[in-house]
Amino acid sequence: MRGLVVSEFVRLGGVVGAPEEARELLCVGHVDYDNMKPYRSKEVRMPSPLKRLTRKVFEHHSNPWSAWTRLLSVPLVFIPFWTRSWRHAALVGAWLLLNPVVFLEPKDDSAWATRAMLGEEMWIAERPLDRAMVVNAAASAFGIGGVLASLKKRLLPTALCTVFEVALLLLYWQLMTEYYQEHRKDRG
Repeated sequence: MRGLVVSEFVRLGGVVGAPEEARELLCVGHVDYDNMKPYRSKEVRMPSPLKRLTRKVFEHHSNPWSAWTRLLSVPLVFIPFWTRSWRHAALVGAWLLLNPVVFLEPKDDSAWATRAMLGEEMWIAERPLDRAMVVNAAASAFGIGGVLASLKKRLLPTALCTVFEVALLLLYWQLMTEYYQEHRKDRG
């Protein structure tokens, strides 16, 4: 059982006649076998293929290296708009698509970035109208502002939009970490 991916185990039917606690544990997606405490959200309310894809992406994206390198990639998004180069757009796009899946799944949730990504996974499933939604929208607005400024090749506005977007994303990560800390007890 240890080598069997839990989601595959659940897909195959789990244990027939298993007690409810065991079935709940199996729905979690990942279990810290040393402490036997789940640290991933139980359910993501999406169609099954999308649910599996989201789970796989977050399993890898919760690696701190993935999270931090993606955050530090924010300025790269503006390069194709500034240079008007399809080649740059393809390279940046490929990196942003590959980044969440090229890193290994973290062994635990001790890293702040890991907890932020796991909280985001849980938050995306629920989509509560809270402060995180406002912060995320504001970060997106600065991202759009950065794109518009880079299209006009205005260095200072592009740089300021980048700084504010990254600062708001860090605040969003903090909110996701708090969301994870508050809700992981309810889900596992």
